[in-house]
Amino acid sequence: MSDKILSLNQTPYVRIIEQPARGGTRFRYECEGRSAGSIPGVNSTPDITTYPAIQIMNYTGSALAIVSCVTKDFPYRQHPHNLVGERCSNGIAKIVIDNKDMIATFPSMGIQCAKRNDIRVRLKRRQALQIDPFDCGFDHMNCSSFEINLSAVRLCFQILIEDPKTSQYSIPLQPVVSDVIFDKKSCNELNIIDISSHTISSNGSKLMLFTSFVLRDDIEVRFYELDDQNQVKWQDSGKRLFICN
Repeated sequence: MSDKILSLNQTPYVRIIEQPARGGTRFRYECEGRSAGSIPGVNSTPDITTYPAIQIMNYTGSALAIVSCVTKDFPYRQHPHNLVGERCSNGIAKIVIDNKDMIATFPSMGIQCAKRNDIRVRLKRRQALQIDPFDCGFDHMNCSSFEINLSAVRLCFQILIEDPKTSQYSIPLQPVVSDVIFDKKSCNELNIIDISSHTISSNGSKLMLFTSFVLRDDIEVRFYELDDQNQVKWQDSGKRLFICN
């Protein structure tokens, strides 16, 4: 009898149970030394450090987890930054998951950033390893290096379940990506220096916000209308519009 158990009528999938911290990681260059620190988890505190973690659901057995860096924005292409540290080689991390809870945690895993003139070489290496979870291809290696955001990545978790017939890790699950990880060097805490006004009317007035650093995801524009009693009749948040050529 096989020791691999799939829950009846349920499809195995992977979920992230501890996201990486958004701005707690400093991307280090290879010349800075072999160690690149560790990616902390989003729930880390000054007293307790957590780390990114995943869990395979509806399955008990043996599985191989492959972790790589992908681009911040969809489609999630391979990113030239490398993962380095324990269980890492060739820019990716690998770990066999076979514990009772089917949970894998990734301590001692850091991000080693690529210089712009190294982007093509690193992506070619990833292509040779056939690491492309979303089948996006590697055409982006021929684009201008400035089209790749080197200050932000996501972690992609790719799971291969062991085939009971061949004992090979050859049954893929749908890959998942983490929240965005920003380079700590370029992601300081938001510091508002000055603001012209908290509210403006829709008659063409301008609102000016001066900060030392800001990410577009930190900004929200709220539209609303007041009635005769100065009560809010309706409100909604503005949506960013992206236009692709």
